[in-house]
Amino acid sequence: MSGPSWPPAALAAAGLLSGSTPGGLIAAIGTAAFLLDAIDGRVARSTGTASAAGSQLDSDTDASLVLVLSCAAARSTGPWTLGIGLSYYAFLAAGWFRPSLRDPLPPSTVRKVIGAFQPCALLFALAPGVPATAGAAALAVALPLLVISFGRDVVGLELRRREYHVDAAPAPRARA
Repeated sequence: MSGPSWPPAALAAAGLLSGSTPGGLIAAIGTAAFLLDAIDGRVARSTGTASAAGSQLDSDTDASLVLVLSCAAARSTGPWTLGIGLSYYAFLAAGWFRPSLRDPLPPSTVRKVIGAFQPCALLFALAPGVPATAGAAALAVALPLLVISFGRDVVGLELRRREYHVDAAPAPRARA
């Protein structure tokens, strides 16, 4: 028997603590997860099994994958890489304080492209044989794009909430 089989998240966390990240294994598993994620929504829509709960689960699992990959990449690129993995959770936490951030977002191709670029950049940085500077450069592009995307969504949700409240407010009474 070869020993225990550890989930990728445990491998990433153990690598951060021990100083040895199994990047090749995490990159391979992460690539498989990323490719499967690319087709699960299409399958759900084509079979009529798509739902709001499934969409939320998809977003949450995507965020988990990005967090695991950013933990693994942080070993070679630095702790700033964790910003990529933690951004989704920061957005969710901000929703506790700003109710408008809990509102549904309108569909956005730009958001989808930037969201797909994050795991791609992380997987590239983790791929065996990729120079650390090249991986860090990809992540140095990914993080600002993510900040811009989340910033755009925050502003859009806040503006929409303000417009709704202004429109929903009763009109002032005219003086007689």
